[in-house]
Amino acid sequence: MICQKCQREIAGDAKFCRFCGNEIVAVSQSGSGSVDMYFQNKKSVEAEEGKKLANSEMLKGIGLIILGIVLTGISYTMADEGGTYHILWGVSVYGGYIFLKSFSYR
Repeated sequence: MICQKCQREIAGDAKFCRFCGNEIVAVSQSGSGSVDMYFQNKKSVEAEEGKKLANSEMLKGIGLIILGIVLTGISYTMADEGGTYHILWGVSVYGGYIFLKSFSYR
């Protein structure tokens, strides 16, 4: 038998999946119900993976924005009075781009 959530092979008499803990519901192998159930479960697994990707991309974007601001601040404090310092807009803008793009994964 296959777990509907993680798609791993489990024992035929199992009540719960030993890999993900999902409760096993008996589904008949014949008829259109099993095909519908398969694609419904497949869609939910892909949605969960998309949310995980979106969250990691959001964190990466926020981290790059903060990194750009911090490095610009360090450059500013190390510059002599009237001297030049570097504004790292590229890092911050790229971080913002990744952050906003992560919403498309949801």
